[in-house]
Amino acid sequence: MNSIPYIPATDLLRAIALNEPMQTLLPFENGQEFNPLFLEFLQWNRLLPLFFHRLKQQQLTHLISATTLTYLEDKYQKNIFIYLQRKKVLIESLELFNTNGIKPVLLKGSTLAETIYENPVLRPMTDIDLLFTKEDLLPARQLFLKQGARELYTSESKYTTGLMQHLPALMYKGVMFEFHELLIGRYEEGYLPPEVFFKDIQPVSLSGTEVYILSPTVQLYHLLMHAEKHLHGSNRFIWLYDIYFLLQQHGKNIDPKIWDAFLSQPGIIKTFTKYSAWLRQLFGISLPGISPSDNKTDLIEYIKSCRRYRIEQHHVGTFTMLRKLPGLRLKIRFMAGKIFPTLAYIKRLYGVSSTFKALFYYPVLYGWYLGKMWRIWRKEK
Repeated sequence: MNSIPYIPATDLLRAIALNEPMQTLLPFENGQEFNPLFLEFLQWNRLLPLFFHRLKQQQLTHLISATTLTYLEDKYQKNIFIYLQRKKVLIESLELFNTNGIKPVLLKGSTLAETIYENPVLRPMTDIDLLFTKEDLLPARQLFLKQGARELYTSESKYTTGLMQHLPALMYKGVMFEFHELLIGRYEEGYLPPEVFFKDIQPVSLSGTEVYILSPTVQLYHLLMHAEKHLHGSNRFIWLYDIYFLLQQHGKNIDPKIWDAFLSQPGIIKTFTKYSAWLRQLFGISLPGISPSDNKTDLIEYIKSCRRYRIEQHHVGTFTMLRKLPGLRLKIRFMAGKIFPTLAYIKRLYGVSSTFKALFYYPVLYGWYLGKMWRIWRKEK
């Protein structure tokens, strides 16, 4: 892993999105070979299919070596296969929910691929995100589990799960699903009750199956808050493209009254000003109601943040979480979940399926805690 972040030219990133001429901007090395760090940047930021699509549109594939062209074609064909598989499973899932009277809202990449990209294959994603009402969340999960879905990970406690926006991910027919109750974490900046978002949804048809999606106004707010959440960990440049394409197609449909209500949340203007500046510098477009700055240094720092980290799964430490939680009561409840974890977590941690064996491992876990405390005490002494 190269410790120095690769920074592609901003003109090239703009050209990929806007389909502007790219021939003079391509980062060739040794004749027809691309800089490998450039390809790694595209792969991590989910831009590889769109980049290859632009090369074909502009008839530039003859400039690339046979090896690189084969690599790009293989990645593109693989993404087509993944998309078709994911869409088939998604439609089956929606029909299953509809049959049982459950109406989920389709979120993020799955919605964007079908509604704002010229071809859904150009918007890769790793999972399918669905938003449920509080009443439907657990029944939907149980319905999936009865159909053979399996849990990918188990949180330490029910309270820890409550700090996130979604329940532990499920793998269903080879596709990962995340079931959300919230769009923004309860203790994160910009939190609004889920009822606010459910008031502004609209039905669309996905291959003849009805599904609900967020309105352009709510979708824009959610995309910005999601990008901000991952800004300093696992950030991806495709999210800025998502915001740009959404504004290009639905900017006139942003509801001023609802948008102004979002902007009135504490700290939101400051957060959105950054993104408005980056959008303006790259694409010549700004967020509604925001006067952006033109600090180009910030744009370069943003691009630097869009790189693969050595540890892809961002872990929030116990003391960091304690600092984030407001009030003593919440801190005590969080620590109770850490000290008295659920049986499901113990089973996952030690790889056992028996409840009896899981109970046996509780003393082992507490012994580890005591040993850690002893080592800290000895070190301080």
